[in-house]
Amino acid sequence: MWSSARRGFKRLFETAAPLPRDDATAIIQFGERLQHLPFTLARRSVLCLHATDDEVRAFISQGAFAVGLAFEPTAASPYQINGKVHRLQFAAASIDVVYLGRAGRFDPAVLPEVQRVLPLEGLLIAELPLASADMLLPRILASGFRLELRTSFDAPAPGVNVVFRKSRP
Repeated sequence: MWSSARRGFKRLFETAAPLPRDDATAIIQFGERLQHLPFTLARRSVLCLHATDDEVRAFISQGAFAVGLAFEPTAASPYQINGKVHRLQFAAASIDVVYLGRAGRFDPAVLPEVQRVLPLEGLLIAELPLASADMLLPRILASGFRLELRTSFDAPAPGVNVVFRKSRP
């Protein structure tokens, strides 16, 4: 039986273009991971890098103002804008939360731009493949972030959901 939150996610994603069953389950599980974060996403601006439309919609369903930055130009999407992750078009300290998507394209070279657009105490949420998490975490920490939360997940593939907070340089 679906909990009320899970029913809400299920309704949100059932109304969109159909996803393969495994993808639909994974995005529902992603939405549940967002719900269990130790802070609210409501009324926060979220920039989703390398994220799918469904991941952006999961943030929106939590009450966030969220937009994805498309890394490849695609058909028009109401959830994505075009841009370059290595040269973000946003003002310094203008984004509350940056999400690095589960698309498996984490590039530590984006960290200086993420640092720039986040205010002090801004949040970085990343979904990292389990195989590379231990290698990437020290690079993120060395870029001026402190680890707030680390949890594991199994879908769509084993990985680690990590939350960092921007600290003073």
